[in-house]
Amino acid sequence: SLGSRVLLLEEHNRVGVPPHCSGHVGINSMKRFGPPLPHTIIKNQIHGAIFHSPAGQVLRLERRTPITWVLDRRAFDEHLATRAEKAGVQIQFNSRARSMQTSDKGPVEIRVLVNGEPESYKCGLIIDCEGAAPTLTRHRFAAEQRRSMWVNSAQVHVDQVKDLDQDMVEVYLGSKYAPGFFTWIIPWRDGSAKIGLAARQGNPRLLLERFMTKHPDTSRRLKSATRHNESFHPIPLGGPISKTFYPRMLIAGDSARQVKPTTGGGIVLSLVCGKAAGEVAHEACARGDVSESFLSR
Repeated sequence: SLGSRVLLLEEHNRVGVPPHCSGHVGINSMKRFGPPLPHTIIKNQIHGAIFHSPAGQVLRLERRTPITWVLDRRAFDEHLATRAEKAGVQIQFNSRARSMQTSDKGPVEIRVLVNGEPESYKCGLIIDCEGAAPTLTRHRFAAEQRRSMWVNSAQVHVDQVKDLDQDMVEVYLGSKYAPGFFTWIIPWRDGSAKIGLAARQGNPRLLLERFMTKHPDTSRRLKSATRHNESFHPIPLGGPISKTFYPRMLIAGDSARQVKPTTGGGIVLSLVCGKAAGEVAHEACARGDVSESFLSR
């Protein structure tokens, strides 16, 4: 809406698919940093958390008023895309960026596979929001790749969960099911839930299967459950990259590892950092100054 011409390259054939995220966000943060949300996107309001220890002990922390929302992640992304299009953004699907070439004087050239066919585009400035495994900027931060500071996640949406407390998220601790991190159950109002985990070691798909079928509590509660929308995704937990600005380029979101290290959440941080990147990018293009010095702001 500031007036810059923006092309958004989306690698998939629609926005929000596949969903890699639980959609669990703080209400205060979303109201402060996010756009107004239709009620249909908010699938639940959470009052607290139930923590399960490896030995089966339970700690319940609850407030009278809701503190977090559970969002339909796909619908949320679609909502953001619709707002972007109304502001003048052109979204191009099935477009996977493969490489780029920059120079101090000329435009950035982006080489892209569009429906499997090679194309190239030139632009004054690029904002890299490719996610946790970026193609365009991977070589710049190879020295910062500390394997111990990543977790691999697996998640599935499950119907017909028994004994589901719809006001509370559940967190299961223990290295048997999620070594180095934790497992979660995040309920929707309709009785379904997002069940997932992240782990520093092991195959997340096998660990999630073990949690759902072998854990003494969850195996009983999920006996009649049906599964859909499985997803698998790496999460960077080591803090942001050392530098997010270069000549004609900014980096934001998971590409910049702007992720909350305690939970792996990235929605609110991506909203904050993406907005900042967009504002600086527009000002840089309007001034004709896309230097590293100007973009550093």
